[in-house]
Amino acid sequence: MEFITVRGNDYQMGYQIGAYFSSYLKSAILPYIEKIKDAKILHLVLELEARLKEEFPDGLEEIKGRADGAAIPRDATLLMFFPEILERTEGCTTVFLRKPDGQLLFSHNEDDKEFTPENTALIKYDYGSFWVVGYTNAEKLLGSSFAFNSAGMLFSTNYIYPETTKLEYISRYVLSRKLMNAKSIPEVKALLQHMRVASPFSLNVINKNTLEAYNFEKNNDTTDTKEVVDRYGRANHFILHPYPEAKERVSSYFRTNYVQKQIQTLNAETAQLQDVKGILDYAEEDYYRCVYKEPTKFEKFSVTVANFSYDSAKDEIEICDYLTKTCIKKGYSEFE
Repeated sequence: MEFITVRGNDYQMGYQIGAYFSSYLKSAILPYIEKIKDAKILHLVLELEARLKEEFPDGLEEIKGRADGAAIPRDATLLMFFPEILERTEGCTTVFLRKPDGQLLFSHNEDDKEFTPENTALIKYDYGSFWVVGYTNAEKLLGSSFAFNSAGMLFSTNYIYPETTKLEYISRYVLSRKLMNAKSIPEVKALLQHMRVASPFSLNVINKNTLEAYNFEKNNDTTDTKEVVDRYGRANHFILHPYPEAKERVSSYFRTNYVQKQIQTLNAETAQLQDVKGILDYAEEDYYRCVYKEPTKFEKFSVTVANFSYDSAKDEIEICDYLTKTCIKKGYSEFE
């Protein structure tokens, strides 16, 4: 797992990331160049660009930088960061446990089908007086997986299988990027309240300074909120939003039920981070009855590419990259 640092304004940081992933992106962009020849798809992309200029110009600048750094077309790169058009999906599983003294144990499995050692890295965005670190894929923006920043905010996201997709709104990839710079829970809530997103996602947030913990479900126009008082787990379907159970996907439904059941078996007073993380290690031969999905075992499906865990009492982060079979464990301050 490579760890790189980028600096400067949004365009410059995007440029440095594009240059870092340039070899991969020159190949990965080819299908998007073909797709953009479709006048209807090009129209959607140009509409997205116009909305970004108005609603999130910083994100647009980062995408332009990513394209220019990799020397690939900007319009095709915009399509790459608009997954709803081509219906790209991924899956994740998340679990929280609050101890009696208020401290938090948190673990998140990142699942995806396209991640490789060549197209992922742990990237630090260094703004000088502020930084954000996150697991980043060449075809996605920071925030599509997990991240944490110098204000003490930790984030992970779960894709939600959509009941509705609204292509007239901004993609979840771009809007989740905006959230990664939030410095407080109220700021996260305010951003979510005003966002209109093309497809739904779940956002897990911890403020390590206040020990607040929340799960937010962002639907196209609305936001549902769950404060984590004691313990909580979820995967990739709506839980807070009242959609019928029959519309949930099989793997997501199993993973949610499994982690919610297992987190109840832990003694909050004696549990350690490895106990919480261990819930996410569960695997069977049946792909749809796994929480952890070994990358070399299920090559045609979304597999578990990484794990992100945090122990607030120790103020310690553990990140395991299952693609390269490497783990790092550091105190939060060691990422300064």
